[in-house]
Amino acid sequence: MSPQLMTLHRRPYQLAKRGFSLLEVVISISIIGILSGIAIPTYQFFVEEKKNISSEQDAIMIKDDMLSYMATYQNGSSGYDYPIVGLQSTSTNGTTDYCNIKYTQLVTFSQGLANNVTLFSYSSNYKNYEYEMGTVFKSGVTTCTVTLNFKDQKRIIFYYDVYDNSLNYRDLAYLTGFTYFSSDGASCYKAI
Repeated sequence: MSPQLMTLHRRPYQLAKRGFSLLEVVISISIIGILSGIAIPTYQFFVEEKKNISSEQDAIMIKDDMLSYMATYQNGSSGYDYPIVGLQSTSTNGTTDYCNIKYTQLVTFSQGLANNVTLFSYSSNYKNYEYEMGTVFKSGVTTCTVTLNFKDQKRIIFYYDVYDNSLNYRDLAYLTGFTYFSSDGASCYKAI
């Protein structure tokens, strides 16, 4: 065999063994980078959108359960009455007075609401609560919040307006809305 035939015979083998050039690798990496630069934000957007839709659906279910609960206890005689009325107390001279609404009343009512929500499985899932008294407005309305925290990282914040009713000495509190935080971090506000 002549040396020219051996060269021709070896050349395809040598080209196949040579591998990719630096330019081909750079172009491939840049194409992958461009595609991932488009795909990753789009994927994250859809994941966040799914969380928000799920949180919205949960909040609608929670609101329905709460409205059902409040209708059941509308002006009733239990500790969970709605609207929430200042506690009755007896003064030192024996007369019956109505005092201001206590934070424990708001917490008890909030816990009753959460107990009625099927999403929470409240009895085994409840962790703790936080209470915050807000601003007192000129009209005698105070805003208050009660936050219930659950073991599975869910959280719900109840917003109350407490009216100072000095005419008949019975302060009233109304639930104005709530914010639901799901365990994946999404949140949704609903007015009542």
